[in-house]
Amino acid sequence: MKIVLDTNVLLSAIVFGGVASKIYEFCILYAHLFTSNFILQEVEEKLRGKLKIPDEYLAEALALLKEKNEIIEPNTPKPVICRDIDDNNILQLAESVQANYIITGDKDLLVLEKYMGTEIVSPKQFAEKYMTII
Repeated sequence: MKIVLDTNVLLSAIVFGGVASKIYEFCILYAHLFTSNFILQEVEEKLRGKLKIPDEYLAEALALLKEKNEIIEPNTPKPVICRDIDDNNILQLAESVQANYIITGDKDLLVLEKYMGTEIVSPKQFAEKYMTII
């Protein structure tokens, strides 16, 4: 199973734990995780700026993401679908790797439900379908 975790799910997993963290752990064990430099940069910006994570913890979190995700630079044209243009980067990555799922809490992505064969689901929807944690 190929999965793209949106920035908001990664941030939740790193900072708050809970369902997002359990999904991340599940995906490490049972799926193939993909990310891009765009997502990694967005995670770093949010952790450093908005969430004020100390540099040593930030470096550790980013190293773990790079170790557990395959980093891909998408080779497909970037779609122009989402209201928030940054969300198009998530769709582009999913299309490029032919992901089965995008897991996100972003309502602008969730409303699409599917893109180019990739199902777009919330963490709760994914957990209910594949995990017994909820």
